Amino acid sequence: MARESAHSNRLLSCGKSVGSRDTLSDSICVWKVRVKPRAQKEAVLNLFSRLSLFVTASAWLLVAGSALSGAPAAMPVLIPLPAQYTMLDGSFVLGSSTAIHVAEPAAETARILADAIARSTGIKAPVRLEARPTPRDGAIVLCLDPSRAKLGDEGYALDVTPKGVVIIAAKSAGLFYGMQTFRQLLPLEPSKGRTEYLVACVNIDDSPRFGWRGYMLDSSRHFVTKATVLKLLDALAIMKINVFHWHLVDDNAWRLAISKYPDLVKPAAIKGDAYTQAMGYYSASDVSEVVARAKRLHIRIVPEIEMPSHATQAASVLPEACCLGADGKPLPPGATREICLGSDKAIETLQDILIETMALFPDSPYIHLGGDEAEDRHWKACSRCQARMAALGLADPRLLQKWFMDKMSRFVREHGRTSMAWADRLSLGIPEGQVVHGWHAGELEEAVAKGFRAVQSQHDYTYFDYGQGPGDSAFGNASLTTEKVYALDPVRGLAPEQAKLVLGTQAQLWTELVTDDRVFEKTFPRILALAEVGWTPQDKRDGKEFARRLEAFLPRLAALGIPYFKPGVPLGTWKPEQMSETWKDLEWTITEQVNKPGPLTVVLLYQRGLHALEIESVALFEDGREIRRDNHKGRTGAAHVENTYRLNVPAPKAGATYTLRARIRSDGGTDSYGVVLLY
Repeated sequence: MARESAHSNRLLSCGKSVGSRDTLSDSICVWKVRVKPRAQKEAVLNLFSRLSLFVTASAWLLVAGSALSGAPAAMPVLIPLPAQYTMLDGSFVLGSSTAIHVAEPAAETARILADAIARSTGIKAPVRLEARPTPRDGAIVLCLDPSRAKLGDEGYALDVTPKGVVIIAAKSAGLFYGMQTFRQLLPLEPSKGRTEYLVACVNIDDSPRFGWRGYMLDSSRHFVTKATVLKLLDALAIMKINVFHWHLVDDNAWRLAISKYPDLVKPAAIKGDAYTQAMGYYSASDVSEVVARAKRLHIRIVPEIEMPSHATQAASVLPEACCLGADGKPLPPGATREICLGSDKAIETLQDILIETMALFPDSPYIHLGGDEAEDRHWKACSRCQARMAALGLADPRLLQKWFMDKMSRFVREHGRTSMAWADRLSLGIPEGQVVHGWHAGELEEAVAKGFRAVQSQHDYTYFDYGQGPGDSAFGNASLTTEKVYALDPVRGLAPEQAKLVLGTQAQLWTELVTDDRVFEKTFPRILALAEVGWTPQDKRDGKEFARRLEAFLPRLAALGIPYFKPGVPLGTWKPEQMSETWKDLEWTITEQVNKPGPLTVVLLYQRGLHALEIESVALFEDGREIRRDNHKGRTGAAHVENTYRLNVPAPKAGATYTLRARIRSDGGTDSYGVVLLY
């Protein structure tokens, strides 16, 4: 077998790296490598790309990572697609005698792999610590090798042959990502009675296109529980996402407990709002647990403390943080979301908060300061702010904001971190060394043209609060499909020197319409597309081929217990002319959809308009006779409450007409548009 023989002797010897000392903090394996000619390797890669077009979800379920049956292991489905990938002849037999050999510095990655193997196969592969792990028949070897510096900080080489599995990386993050790729070669779940499984033989040399592959979670507008955050980090790591941007502060709530200012997390400023401070916050203990999990998963956390705007709670409870009104008195709580920039006390308080934030997130090289969408009307009217402007010789209140952002960015830099901020008023200047977070078209381009580093987060490609398709709520009725996410090229149109300043790309999940239980379905499967945008070389990406791989990959998400969005089947709509503020019935014919007995799940989903829809019941009729009903109060609008209705359908009667009837009313007016969906 020519392809196998070219790689079966890839791992020939083990020894110290050139120039290494006898005692090393990281025990190292060094392997002599026989490399195939590049042209031959590319030819095999191209063959794989063509073949992968034929992989379907059904084929994956039947054979991928199959139990022993006399047939070879199936071609794996990998997301994100590796930079260099060669399928080899033969299979590795994963069985009860398989062990994972690793040196202590990479032991945690080995334990994660052991857990993954147990989940996928039921096999409990022991982790064996060795000073210098060496390849052996039937074993999985994880090896840190600093001499493989060309792989970079996150690159790896993965070899699966009939004799064994070896993952090599120069840095621990690369070893972790090699392990995550190997996980995708495993079966979805154990097969009853099986004790051995076939794993496809592959040769992979892989490293990411961008070092910043991020995901932002807004925990302010809706509180996201610690349990969900931890589960989310686990899921993101599988996709090789390496930045978790945590949006902890916004108009609706302050979610990070600060010991020096405990009132920040107490309900005070926003009363009577559906999104309140009372939903919850993260204690220092909570943060410590999240930080530890992220570190284990090689994810950098970027905490965001919004300033000087989007800070209603801070402006309401911190000393002198609220601007003065025309009467010279502080504005009432909740009256402004801007911090008073004329108050030295307010600025010192924010710096105290940043110091504690940096202590809570000791491994975070970046601190996000927000910095966007500030309104200057209160600064214009505030005597303290006007005095500050006069002292600085400023005539434009926008320049007061620039002065403030320069000051806070310098403060962060003096404490050994780098500041980030959303692109805002770039024409007025960017603080020294700050990383620009571009979210409108042209902002990233403007930042890099001025020599600043930037992250590509253009909203129409990366805002996951936008709708994915039928059955998904959308902020502002905006749409963002998985296909659109995949179409993003973070450096499109940039000159090479400017492209070098683009750190990578990032998804954003704003939670105006997203509750804790919907975080995953808003994130998946779109994050798989963004993960490949950030990891895979642009010339290796193909939208149609990705769509086929994604379809085949979805059962793996299900097997991992990762919820993801599934589009519903539209049954009908409602419009303002059908609405009433008193209870009435709306009816839709659904005969085509009632074609077999079983559960029928119906969702009434508000899409746009000024007024929410209240629901009392949903019933199914057969030739005008009610046969099933779900009675419970529901609501769909800016937030969705119990708007799912379930009906257990009996065996359909031939020739019968089936209709769905909902008892509804609009709340406060009739301007409401929505869709009725079947799942």
